[in-house]
Amino acid sequence: MAWVRYAAGLWALLFVGLSASLTSAQDVESILLTVRLGDDRNPEAQWPHLGSFHRHALDIVYESLSAEIRPLKRIVINSRNHSTARVPPWRKTRVRSGETFALYLTLRRFGKLFRNRSLYHTRQDLAATAQEPMSYEMMSLPVLSGALEARLVNLKNEKTTWSALHDSSVLLPHHENFIYNPEKYPGLMPQDIIRDYAVPILRMRSLRPSALRMLAVADRWYISDEAEDRTEAVEMLKGMVADLVPEIDAHLPLYGSVDSLAGRDKKDRPLVRINLGYKDGIHKKARLDVLRPEMPDPKIGQVEVLSVDSTSAIGYLRKLERTVRKRGDTVHIGDQIVSRKRPPTQAKRNRP
Repeated sequence: MAWVRYAAGLWALLFVGLSASLTSAQDVESILLTVRLGDDRNPEAQWPHLGSFHRHALDIVYESLSAEIRPLKRIVINSRNHSTARVPPWRKTRVRSGETFALYLTLRRFGKLFRNRSLYHTRQDLAATAQEPMSYEMMSLPVLSGALEARLVNLKNEKTTWSALHDSSVLLPHHENFIYNPEKYPGLMPQDIIRDYAVPILRMRSLRPSALRMLAVADRWYISDEAEDRTEAVEMLKGMVADLVPEIDAHLPLYGSVDSLAGRDKKDRPLVRINLGYKDGIHKKARLDVLRPEMPDPKIGQVEVLSVDSTSAIGYLRKLERTVRKRGDTVHIGDQIVSRKRPPTQAKRNRP
């Protein structure tokens, strides 16, 4: 029965391959990240047409973060606001003490504002509608402005390892649609224009007088489209999250190992080759901890990187722990390498 033997051999190969893939997945060092979201905005001081965006803003933050973190295989988001998510068996990894972090993301502010700019006229285009000749007019342009605070906490010792406040703003498209300030030019604009465009702006200014005080001195109030406002708000918030992810990644531990012993340098210092390179954020002069996790005192020493390529680096043994020296030990092949912090590997995205 040749086909029976063939089928049995095929199943054996599949079983071995699956077992190897699961074993390799379990051997990968992962960081478990608990995400805790907060919102400090005043819900009563938001533009009505952005209501649906504000109600789902934290969901947008979480979904954007998950999408940006997913390609970073070593980081697993295991819960949001203490609501634990099940990790599939093929994603389960060996997690050591101190490898669980909490990421606090707080939306400090996010809303529509106006910013003033001067519009200078030539003699030919002086504002014919003004009560007296002007050489310039003050324009209030609609913008979105937001601030997202991030804080990374090591749950082993409850210490904050990194924090940042990311401010961002974007000019909303207005397609040159504007009305004249009804307080400076009373009776100039038709009543339906006042009702549909000026009254909502004045209502919001009464709720946020300090944030919208620039409207009082402007000649023109530029009007943006409500649907475009919502689209721009979603894209801007996603971009703010994406801008933070390289910093988050850079401040989470990165694990590697000693691949080989590479002799000694001119100063007779032991050299080692590690399996981390510049694609992982490793750079020359980076100092990396050497650990042997199975030992009661896992710290072996510290390596300083001398040269680096895309996937590996060579460094010298900068420091050997006293207890390791006492027992006549040194760095071994397979010892764990840990990078605690690195420069961000990506720059923030440019925005208009």
